[in-house]
Amino acid sequence: MIVHRRTISRQGGQIPSLLRPVTRARWTLRRWADRVLDERVEGAIARRIPEQQHSVEATVDRLSKSLAEVERDLFPVRHLLATGRRGNRTITEPQLERLYQQVRTVTGVQRLAGYGRQTYRSLIELELRGVGRIAGSTSNVLGKLMTTPLLAPPPGPVLEIGTLYGIFAGGLLRQFRRLGDARHVTVVDPLVGVQLQPGSMGGGDLSGSPVVPELVLANLRLSGADDDEFRLIQGYSTDPDTRAAAGDRSYAVVIVDGDHSEQGVYEDLRWVAGCCVDGAVVVLDDFDDPGWPGVRTGFERVCADGASFTLIGTVSTSAYLRFEASAGDHRQRRSR
Repeated sequence: MIVHRRTISRQGGQIPSLLRPVTRARWTLRRWADRVLDERVEGAIARRIPEQQHSVEATVDRLSKSLAEVERDLFPVRHLLATGRRGNRTITEPQLERLYQQVRTVTGVQRLAGYGRQTYRSLIELELRGVGRIAGSTSNVLGKLMTTPLLAPPPGPVLEIGTLYGIFAGGLLRQFRRLGDARHVTVVDPLVGVQLQPGSMGGGDLSGSPVVPELVLANLRLSGADDDEFRLIQGYSTDPDTRAAAGDRSYAVVIVDGDHSEQGVYEDLRWVAGCCVDGAVVVLDDFDDPGWPGVRTGFERVCADGASFTLIGTVSTSAYLRFEASAGDHRQRRSR
């Protein structure tokens, strides 16, 4: 028998007749394999869904319980640090690192983490122990407590113009003691029962405590200061009698936090220039606070008049100045 070989042609895209059964078999096998695979996948998913649903429900339940525990634990913390004041005493890690960088720039001190934690704990403890509050944001108050001693002012006493409740003055003495530096502070404030500032309505303080001498003295003692480490002069910083009482010594550190108007800052800095030692550190509060533009303009005005203050830098909203006694300042001191 003669077998004729047939040439397999792929022209025209048609499948040769001899391959059609094989192609159909492959197609049938592929459909069967796909169906089996789909059934297995669907079965696996169907079995896993209840397991995953149970796992998700357990995770949600666990997170809900954890959130409830966090809320419970945060409740007293909020009462300690956040409620009952104009702002709050909480601070975030980015805010703290930004503050540290500003302190490094002004003081040149690089390692601040441990010192900063100690100072923050002191700030919280001072307000919890004392009566009233410290005026200012957490970053600004913390910055003043940290920066002032690190600027290494010359030996000599501290003058604070405007104290509110006296808590900050006691805290600053503690910060100096932390670095082995004992200081004496003179506090000047009218203490008329309320905080006085331009535009204020003269209402009671949010803390609920009156701004009176008895509380200032009590807070200085509560901060750990001995009676021979502080004195209180009640009166306006512009009054001649007040200036005469406070002007019996020259100061190495001055905190200017009194009248925030341009004229008030100008008058305070003019007075301070006459009762500072050479190299004294002067802290001008709210210098960069947009709510008190008179602080910066008062400083610029007194410098234009020839006062020897050099701006070291700013931390938060406070400016740090270095006083340099000129020949005219020395003549003025000798004539007093």
